[in-house]
Amino acid sequence: MKISANGIQLEIEDHGSPQGEPLLLIMGLGMQLVAWHEDFVESLVQRGFRVIRFDNRDIGLSENFDRFGAPKLGLDMLRFAIGMRVSSPYTLADMAADSVGILDALGIPKAHLCGASMGGMIAQQIAVRHPDRVKSLTLMMTSTGARKLPGPSMKVRGAMLGRPKDPTHVESVIAHYVELYRLIGSPGYPPAEGYVRSRLQISVRRSYRPVTAVLQPSGGATWKNAAVVADARSLPGLVVYRFSGSLYYANANLFFEQANLLLTGPSPLRCFCIDAAAIPDIDYSGGETLRQLYGVLTARGIRLVIAAPLPAVLSAIDRYGLAQELRDDSIFPSVDAAVAAFRRSDETSQ
Repeated sequence: MKISANGIQLEIEDHGSPQGEPLLLIMGLGMQLVAWHEDFVESLVQRGFRVIRFDNRDIGLSENFDRFGAPKLGLDMLRFAIGMRVSSPYTLADMAADSVGILDALGIPKAHLCGASMGGMIAQQIAVRHPDRVKSLTLMMTSTGARKLPGPSMKVRGAMLGRPKDPTHVESVIAHYVELYRLIGSPGYPPAEGYVRSRLQISVRRSYRPVTAVLQPSGGATWKNAAVVADARSLPGLVVYRFSGSLYYANANLFFEQANLLLTGPSPLRCFCIDAAAIPDIDYSGGETLRQLYGVLTARGIRLVIAAPLPAVLSAIDRYGLAQELRDDSIFPSVDAAVAAFRRSDETSQ
């Protein structure tokens, strides 16, 4: 459920009896609340704890800060290492205030804290700044972050700063993080084969933020990415909406919200084209979202077309019954083919 804490929206889960000993689990960098395994949570509940796990700000289903842009981690790490000031939209102290805000929202005066990795740093900030709110402090695989303390090896640093080979493809993202967790995991207690991958798949299906854009002409026969804003158009009367990522439950709302935003622009639309070249797959929620979008567009007299769908997407369209709505002439092998068809229909109608 979503709650308001420290002036932002955070996603939390509250497990166990309200009369149990309150225990706040604080996860690390880039990890969602599901990184605290449900069996672990249940074992704590069975021991009499009221267990609260949550998505930190800017991750999972909590409020994001995309408006501030992507951080330059390599440069910031270098600046920190040489003692220079690092500017950021928020700090560990802000994230500690988020945790205290969760306790406030739930009416919990004091709680046990358990923090992992960056979550351990946040827990330490709470203990220093709000000692009256802490019953006990459990720190896992963490540090104070002081410059003089040992840091990660260069190999691990490189992996942490690296990017997936194809950030638009879910399997590429998962493979990247499987390798990262192999590097930072304990060599003495390696996980069972496939365990890390299965947990990462749960996280990705729960929350994955794809790259989106409106395609606009860039001279000649090329296209450029433009921001998804209400008045963005590819051509008069046409929007080509690029969605780079699998259309899953985790991001179906983003897809639908951005599509609706494009419908609110001042210039009328006659055709809404989805550039599906970078959509590897569609799950049931994604299929229902496509069906919902089709209904909204049809009610407004706007045609929906799909360009460059992969075989898996075509199978999903058929599997979820969308083929009945989308005629053969609504599927195009490329964006250029879809745009050419739109131009022809535009000339015919004039």
